[in-house]
Amino acid sequence: MRIKMNMIRISVMVLLAMMTLSTKAQIGLKQKNKQQNYLNNNSEYTIGGIRVEGSQFLDEELLISISGLSPGDKIRLPNEPRIAKAIQNLWKQNLFANIEIYSEKTEGDKIFLVLQISERPRLSKFNFKGVKDNDAKELKDKINLVKNKVITEAAKQNASERIRKFYIEKGYANVRVQVQERADTAFLNAAILTFIVNKGQKVKINQINVFGNENASTLKLKKKMKGSKEMARISLYSADKESVYGTNETDFKSYLKGRGFLSLSKTAQLMDPYVRYGVFSASKFTEKKYEEDKQAVIEYYNSLGFRDASILADTMYAASNGHLNIDLKVKEGNRYYFGDMEWKGNTKYTIDQLNKLLGIKKGDIYNQELLNKRLGKIPSMDGDDISSLYLDDGYLAFNTEAAEKSVDGDTIHFEIRITEGEQYTLRNINIAGNDRTHEHVIRRELRTYPGNKFSRADIIRSQREIANLGFFDAEKIGIQPVPHNDGTVDIDYTVTEK
Repeated sequence: MRIKMNMIRISVMVLLAMMTLSTKAQIGLKQKNKQQNYLNNNSEYTIGGIRVEGSQFLDEELLISISGLSPGDKIRLPNEPRIAKAIQNLWKQNLFANIEIYSEKTEGDKIFLVLQISERPRLSKFNFKGVKDNDAKELKDKINLVKNKVITEAAKQNASERIRKFYIEKGYANVRVQVQERADTAFLNAAILTFIVNKGQKVKINQINVFGNENASTLKLKKKMKGSKEMARISLYSADKESVYGTNETDFKSYLKGRGFLSLSKTAQLMDPYVRYGVFSASKFTEKKYEEDKQAVIEYYNSLGFRDASILADTMYAASNGHLNIDLKVKEGNRYYFGDMEWKGNTKYTIDQLNKLLGIKKGDIYNQELLNKRLGKIPSMDGDDISSLYLDDGYLAFNTEAAEKSVDGDTIHFEIRITEGEQYTLRNINIAGNDRTHEHVIRRELRTYPGNKFSRADIIRSQREIANLGFFDAEKIGIQPVPHNDGTVDIDYTVTEK
């Protein structure tokens, strides 16, 4: 049966409103005239050729390759799944506003297809509304938009989210961003993006309430939250009354009976819900700092011996003044104590020498931070830790690992494993960055000399002496040990002229 038709159209219209990753396709094959005479089912054709219409910037051969269709392929019409698949393959590229595939003509059992596309516009420029000039300059570098790149929904959403994060970090928790896209008539297929920003009111922390704390005062815990400061307050009414988990009002009679007036901290705790100084403190709320502050609360409890302390729940809600209240519910757990310290791997120093320098005795309140400091896991300039003892004697590769050996009730026994390594000798002392200052001026201040044993104390003193010259930026003095396999080490000093 011979079918006469000028054009058999297989169209899939992809609407701009459906750019949320869902693609709905309707495939129809019809004649050009108004009679809706459709091809019979199971009509098989061989693709005789494919051409592209509407391409302005994209390579036509590449588009055909991406579609997955090629001359010589056999397709069965009108319901060929590879036509829909070709549309999906192209749509996944996020480069098009509209895609159609239709038959241009047929010759016997051969069919010639046209891939018609409408490319998304490219970015000519972008700007902001509702932001200060200084903010606009910063945002241009942050939102990661590049001129002449295809404008996709993902790119607009990503830019909007970066703008939101920028203002959230400044305390504008309720910021809203709208994107306006309009054609740029000065260029072909180009568009201008305008980001309309409504910052809203800056959200400040009105009150922080802590519940479940028996061994640490609320005032002390709030001081540990250095990134989440409360607003200044002078009021006859307690701020605690708005809390979700209960109230923390201090009993005035108990305060007097316990002679709390003799304690500055207890008096400050009593007055805190009514009078709070800190007019110039930054009380803005930022999610990142708040998460860091919650961790600081846990670390403070750990330093008091409460190894299992945790925050059971926390919530944020609007206060009556329009700002933010935060409630924390903590679980302190049991207090733990240090037990025995068993040393492994030490050959240079005796157990008694190490225990004396460690300064932690059996029965002392457990404090993980203190243990790390004594072992040298936390950098210190004092030089009174185990790591400094070895590093000052040339043991550049020295390392310690403290592991809990056992827990006996409320007592934790530790095993401390030491890796001493070998002693290193200084080989070359290199200096860089001194553009105007003669090298010998710096070298005469150094306490590190070729042939000497590596010493952390000598390096620290050398850094201090270089800073005291006054010629260099003290915060940008770099010191880099470069060890070699033969037991020697180079020291590279870098300076930045003022």
